[in-house]
Parts: sequence; C-alpha cells; structure tokens
Amino acid sequence: EGLFRCACLFNTTSSVNMAMYEEVKIQPLVVFAIAESHQRRNEEQKRVIGTLIGTVVDDAVIVKDCFVVPHNETHDEVAVDMEFGRNMVDMRRRVNSTEYVVGWFSSTQQISEHSALIQDYYDRETPTGVKPIHLSLDTDLAGDRPNIQAHISLPMGRPGSATQGAMFVKVPCSVMCLNAERVALHHLQQPRQSTDLLQIESACGKMQEQLSSVIRYVEAVLAGKEKGDDVIGRFLFDLVNQMPRMESHTLHTMLNGTTQDLLMMMYLATLSETPLNLMERIRTANL
Repeated sequence: EGLFRCACLFNTTSSVNMAMYEEVKIQPLVVFAIAESHQRRNEEQKRVIGTLIGTVVDDAVIVKDCFVVPHNETHDEVAVDMEFGRNMVDMRRRVNSTEYVVGWFSSTQQISEHSALIQDYYDRETPTGVKPIHLSLDTDLAGDRPNIQAHISLPMGRPGSATQGAMFVKVPCSVMCLNAERVALHHLQQPRQSTDLLQIESACGKMQEQLSSVIRYVEAVLAGKEKGDDVIGRFLFDLVNQMPRMESHTLHTMLNGTTQDLLMMMYLATLSETPLNLMERIRTANL
C-alpha cells in the first residue's frame, strides 16, 4: 500500500566498489543445470528462475548448486512458490549443512520490476549477513559463448520515503573448474569417439605431447638456452616427488593388468546387450 517498487541496472565501473562482494565463482554444474531447466520449461514461460546454493568465502560467493522454483509471471505480476523453495532448502540442509542460499538465478538477462520483487524474497531467505546475488544466463547464445552476469541489489530512493526501489549492481563473475571438471568439459567439447579405447588413445597422446613440452623446457634451461622460472621449477619438483617410485617392469605389468580388466569389462558389457536386444525384438514381434 503506497509502496512503489522499481528496478534499474547500474553497470559503471565505480559501482563495483559499492558491492560487498568482490567476485562470484560459479561451478560448471550450475551453468548446465540452468541451461537444461530453460530447455525443459513450459512453452508459455519466457524464463525459469530458481535458488542458488553455495557459500561465501573471503568476500567471494561460491555457487555450487541450484534448483528451479516454480513461478508464474505475467506482465503485471509475478508469483513464486515460496513453500516449494523452503522445502527444497530444508532437505538440502539435511544432506549438507555447510551450504546455504546465496541468491537466485534467471535464464534470461532481462531485469525488470519483477526482479526487484524476487530479490526482496531472497533477501529474507538468505542467512544474516549474506546479500543475495542475482545470476543471469544468456540462454539465447547470442555470442560465441554463454554470457553469465551476476548482480546484487542496493536500495534506491530517499530514506524513510514510501517510494523504494532496487538498483542492480554488476559484480565480476567467473566459472570455477576443478581439475576433474576441466577434463570432463574438455571431453564434452570433443567429437564423440566410437570406443573407449579411442578415448584412452587420445588422452595418452595428449599426455605425451605435454610431457614432451616439459622435457624440451627442462633441457633448454639446463643448456642455458632459456631462463628458468622458479615457480615452474618448484611445481615440477613437487610433481616428480608425488609420483610413485617403481621399476619400469612393475609399471608395465600394472598397465597391462588394467588394460586387460578394461577389455574384460567392455566384453561383458557387449555380451549383456545381446539378450536384451533379443528380448526387445521378441516383445516387439508379439505386439
């Protein structure tokens, strides 16, 4: 009653200093989940929204997971299923109590007056001292790669006035990948290999190229042709010390045993497909 809410976007460089977060780090699983939920949305929906789960560490928000929250949005109003969102958060706390609500996401980059209302809701759902972020993903793929933006809202208007608004301030964000996730993402970008052995061959070939590059660098430093880097030297020293020390024939026997186990698993998997295909053909013939 007598309350006017609006939303505006503020993207100047000086605005970043007004935010309480220096950076937003997003795990790849979150990006995939948002893109998939947008593809599975109802035809009448223009976007999907949901809750972001993560932690805040050293003035940086780490977004680790997310889930979709049902909502109904029209030109005049927006309705969010708050009870569903709270139940999902409660169930996740039972699994991992160290993670909590850090904000919400949208599968479009449009910021409207509805965004300010949703931001107010998540401002009440986040723990004390945590400012909710708004993460938007460009699912239209207008560029070569998905455009991901993160914002926080700051109050706008005269203090004590009935007229209130929200100013969305852009915060730097990046996709944070662990080593295992980086390998998986690289594999997804490659053309599909016909067999597992071809994938192993490709990985071994890449590893040989990297080892050859390291050997050339070490030999050039030892020969005085290139100036050594202390950081790279310490990294290689730690890497060599982490490798298990074994004789060449022991390593050869271990690799052969692993390869034989892999071939046996592939054979059993192929063998199990035969009766399944036969049963499927019999069932189809009976129909």
